[in-house]
Amino acid sequence: METKKLNSSERRLAEVFYISEKREFNYDDLMLEFDISHATAGRDIKYIRDTLGVPIMSSSGRCGGLMIYGTWSVLSKKMTKEQRDTIIYLVGIHEGDVKRVLISIMRDFGDIIVAEKMQREFYKNLRTK
Repeated sequence: METKKLNSSERRLAEVFYISEKREFNYDDLMLEFDISHATAGRDIKYIRDTLGVPIMSSSGRCGGLMIYGTWSVLSKKMTKEQRDTIIYLVGIHEGDVKRVLISIMRDFGDIIVAEKMQREFYKNLRTK
């Protein structure tokens, strides 16, 4: 029995589940698993990262590859805008361990880009004190 070839939307959804479970992978993994070309794997990763917001990081070199950043999972809950804005506000008025914990909550459940910016600012302020 021949299996039906997935369309791009179906394949990308399947890839999200695949990489969520695998955590570390490379283009060859996707090419073999989904019977796609290197170019298609690249376009899919770009779409999954940029459009769907999956935090995929890459490393270069001979043993380079791709990995899911942080604790993200396809089953992860996301913050509401109100929750995100509240944490951003609280980070602005707290210091020390409380601020560090709030940033880690943002990184794990909210917006990774905002959390990284907050973390850089937090450590920069520590050095200047």
